[in-house]
Amino acid sequence: MKKLLLAGIALCLCAPLAQAQQKAFEKGDVVVRAGASYVDPDSNGLSIDGSNLSADSAASLTFNIEYLFAESWGVELLAAVPFKHDLQVDGTTIGSTKQLPPTLTLLWHPSIGQVAPYVGVGVNWTIFFDEKVDTGTDVLLLDDSFGIAAQIGFDWVFANNWLVNADVRYIQIETDATIGGDLAAPDGALALGTVDINPWVYTLNIGYKF
Repeated sequence: MKKLLLAGIALCLCAPLAQAQQKAFEKGDVVVRAGASYVDPDSNGLSIDGSNLSADSAASLTFNIEYLFAESWGVELLAAVPFKHDLQVDGTTIGSTKQLPPTLTLLWHPSIGQVAPYVGVGVNWTIFFDEKVDTGTDVLLLDDSFGIAAQIGFDWVFANNWLVNADVRYIQIETDATIGGDLAAPDGALALGTVDINPWVYTLNIGYKF
């Protein structure tokens, strides 16, 4: 899936832009997209006394809405059904967490023909919740993360105002982990350190232009 997305995006970005026969978007358009995203962490997590704490990959439904405030410029807000990640230590699952990744991105469309590639940069706020560990007596807390996000993708308007969309994002996600319970006794809380996640996010959407 990742190779297919990257190949399709590269093909559209490299296609002769002058051959576009029809404008996909105009100033003032609102574009709504919905589909599925796959989050693939790109870092090793957190090293703790020779062991490694990390989050595995996850998939979920995602949605975004873009407003074109100028001929080639838009602002997009990403939302999602919560992603659920297993938490692993040296490859063994010890628990799980859920997260929501609202992301606000400024997009530039170098061409607004029927096939419209774009690139973007923005800010991400990842909210972690419902953290669980399998021991039952310990509590894991993951702080919210704020970081930058970069994006590349394309829209293909294929019928009236309907479109197919694919994109790839890189999101900076780093969260401070704290554990409480038996492992943290007698102090009641033990700071583990910063868990680096920094995922690549691969998305396929269907969309509509208003």
